[in-house]
Amino acid sequence: MRIKILLCLILPFFSFSQKTYHFDYMLTYELAIFKKDTIKKQVMYLTNSKDNSYFVEIAVDEKKQYNILFKVHDSFAADVITTIAEFNKAEFINIPCEYLRDYSNSKKNVADMYDYNILNDTLMEGQNHQNYRFRSTYSSKKRLRKRAGFNVYIIDSSLGEHAPILTHPTAYHKWKTHNINLPQGIYIKKLFYNEYDVLTEVSSLTSSFKIDKKIVITGTCHF
Repeated sequence: MRIKILLCLILPFFSFSQKTYHFDYMLTYELAIFKKDTIKKQVMYLTNSKDNSYFVEIAVDEKKQYNILFKVHDSFAADVITTIAEFNKAEFINIPCEYLRDYSNSKKNVADMYDYNILNDTLMEGQNHQNYRFRSTYSSKKRLRKRAGFNVYIIDSSLGEHAPILTHPTAYHKWKTHNINLPQGIYIKKLFYNEYDVLTEVSSLTSSFKIDKKIVITGTCHF
């Protein structure tokens, strides 16, 4: 269920049962999808540089409103709509428990079929950037049958210390359960290759800002 956050919800409601999630970065990416015609759209993320177990994904709709998707890995998610002006003013966004939905990972076993690989550094604009890849260990035939593509992350550690930004539940679960040491920093590009090893999507960082915003879950939740 999606809720519309009004300006009156900017201030937090304090109770013993509430839980607060803090965000210290706002990242904006241009997503390019390569089909017959290249499709481009803007996607924003709110992240916590020390805790990657949750994040917010923001898209702008036709009414120039923010569609906010808040996710806590293997726990719950919530959909929120607010105006850009309200969002920019708000330090706190309150979401009642009854508007949360389940976001548990029902395919955790799939993570065993994927691995991370540290790649050689990439030189971009005179600067070396660390890279890593998240790819299935399936055979070529099974990869085609499963339509299993892979991601390559290009990291810029000069933007500040940041835990790996892993929005896909399988990628996060593999990293967390196997204690994998990945480069710290914000990815400036995320490349997606399909099952034929053809590049089909590129997310490119266009802006990075330090912020101080919080989402407060109010009420008694059962997640």
